Amino acid sequence: MKKLNIKNKEIRLLVLVGVLTFLFISVNSNQFLSFLDNNTNQESQNFQNDFPRASAPIVNVILPANNTVVGARPLIQVTAIDVNLDLIWYRIASNIIFINNDSAELLNLLIWNALPEGPFTIELFANDTAGNLNNFHTLNLTKDTSAPIVDIVHPLPDETYSTSAPQITLNINDATLDSAWYYIAGTNFTFQFTPSLGTNIITINQEAWNSLSEGNVTIIFYANDSLGRISFDSIRLEKDLPEVFDFIAFLLSPPGLTIIGIVIAIVIVVILLRRRSYHRTSEKEVRKIESLWD
Repeated sequence: MKKLNIKNKEIRLLVLVGVLTFLFISVNSNQFLSFLDNNTNQESQNFQNDFPRASAPIVNVILPANNTVVGARPLIQVTAIDVNLDLIWYRIASNIIFINNDSAELLNLLIWNALPEGPFTIELFANDTAGNLNNFHTLNLTKDTSAPIVDIVHPLPDETYSTSAPQITLNINDATLDSAWYYIAGTNFTFQFTPSLGTNIITINQEAWNSLSEGNVTIIFYANDSLGRISFDSIRLEKDLPEVFDFIAFLLSPPGLTIIGIVIAIVIVVILLRRRSYHRTSEKEVRKIESLWD
């Protein structure tokens, strides 16, 4: 019986020691794993610092030049340098087109046709097999495929103007409008003006207008764009000056001579009537004097 009690005590003691050992190992194993994890991360970070990742490809844009005006599909040529080069592409809006390295390729026709006149951007990209991306190149271009539009809207053709120079209203539109001027046909008069997109109101030079003789006057308006393309519109007007009254010429004309004759006749009649009245008055005075003597 005593031996049985001793064995039971030993068993209980062994169980207690086992439980305590398990608890000790559990607590210390978490700390140990945490220690290993921290050391592993630190070593990994040190490894990355000692051996940095490969850089992104070096990209050089050959064509087109930035901030330029293009009147037709531009060539796109990009050179990318990387031992592990993967892909090169460009993006316009949401459209992506892949291109070959150091190869001049026309901008995609569908994208070009869909672009409106005016500014647009091309974003250029290159990556390597490790996923490193170079996306630091953006080109700002302007699409301009047509010459300026010049349209005279006022006045109507063949309208008549007198001494005051006419005022012309015209519309001018172009994506890269540069300059504008007008020319009076048959003369040496050419005048530049600063154009604006849309409506322009131009008063013709007054001195030039004064020097023009009466009759038809044709005025031509021109505009060009940054690519040197010129457009024009013209209008024909009528210059009609008021007649200046020439008094001498009038007097020498038949109506003038008639009036002069009438005036002279009236003057003569008045003089004769006054003389007759004077003679009558004199006779009365003589009779009065004679009656006094009598």
